[in-house]
Amino acid sequence: MLSDEALAAKFDDLFERGRRAVLTGTHQIDVPPTDDGRWGISVVLRPDPRSASRLAQVTGELMERAGRRHWPTGSVNSVHFTVRALEPYRAVVPVDDERVARYRAALSAAAARSHPMELRLRGGKIQRPADGAGATGRRGVRRRLPEP
Repeated sequence: MLSDEALAAKFDDLFERGRRAVLTGTHQIDVPPTDDGRWGISVVLRPDPRSASRLAQVTGELMERAGRRHWPTGSVNSVHFTVRALEPYRAVVPVDDERVARYRAALSAAAARSHPMELRLRGGKIQRPADGAGATGRRGVRRRLPEP
């Protein structure tokens, strides 16, 4: 498990590589989900409505720069912060799905032991609060959920 400092350094590197890719036109284009692809069942944090609206506005600005071929995952109805992907995309997930029941139980157990978490965004990056709530939440989720 990476410390918050190591994770921040990793995201700084990812942010810089992404910036260079957009500027050179070599970035990956996100597309709508397909079976066994990205965007499967995941643990996500949803922002409050005011933040979602602001993030959707920023997404629009970014799409102007990165290109309109992207699937707008930052639109007001879908903007989120992924904590952990649990499995690849499945077009059909039954209401009584056994895996979803296990995910729900594991998340309930992790949430019961976790502190509230606040995400601070600055310059397109997440800045975690100094109290370490981000690391505590990640560890709780990872301990209780199977690898994807």
